Amino acid sequence: MQDRLKGGGPRQDPVYPWIQLPCCQPCNRALIKSFELPLRPAVEALFDLRALSAQEAADTGLWLLKTVLLLHHPEATSRRPGDPAPWEDCGQGLFSCLSDGGDPPEDLGLWVHGRDAAREGQVPLPLPTIEGDRVHACRAAGVGLGEHLGFSLVHHPPGRLLLPGPAEAASHRLWPPSGALDPAALLRVGPWPLAFEPGWHMSTGGVPVDRAALPPLARDLDPTAIAQVVHARL
Repeated sequence: MQDRLKGGGPRQDPVYPWIQLPCCQPCNRALIKSFELPLRPAVEALFDLRALSAQEAADTGLWLLKTVLLLHHPEATSRRPGDPAPWEDCGQGLFSCLSDGGDPPEDLGLWVHGRDAAREGQVPLPLPTIEGDRVHACRAAGVGLGEHLGFSLVHHPPGRLLLPGPAEAASHRLWPPSGALDPAALLRVGPWPLAFEPGWHMSTGGVPVDRAALPPLARDLDPTAIAQVVHARL
């Protein structure tokens, strides 16, 4: 983050410096202690396209996840047209990791992608919504870093998310952590490897969704596979 204002002053992101999030002193201290100071060396290594150990890659993932979540926080202000939209109705659990020192929830996925503006290639990734005892809707955000790297953060409460083959080949999962990373070695398939779009919408008639029993969410997933799991619980 760009500043470290004390008290209740707003914090600003260097990519969107006009977006502000009111922050109390305890939360501000928690952000600095948990994210800013210990994770900065790993983030700087990634920005320099240096190879990262498994721990450094995990640290980088936490810092980027925190930054993107702050941009989409529903209480952030001073947004302009085209800015990151607030992620409403996600539950406090999605954002509580920013201040309570806990790990981000399991239904958050963060990937770093190799990108090349001179090449063509983009893979559509439909994001489904399952309506059970509550709505399980996917949300996604993309952030670019220079000419060679981009990041995708996906909130996928309906279940585990699988990237399409070409996008997976050009990506490395930073959260949950998946090992060491050499960003310079990432396959570059285009200016942005993923194109997020609305996927199918399904209602279970109020039956709670057992995420652990659902098949992984993939581009070619047939919604009837979800229906079979739900009907088996009736």
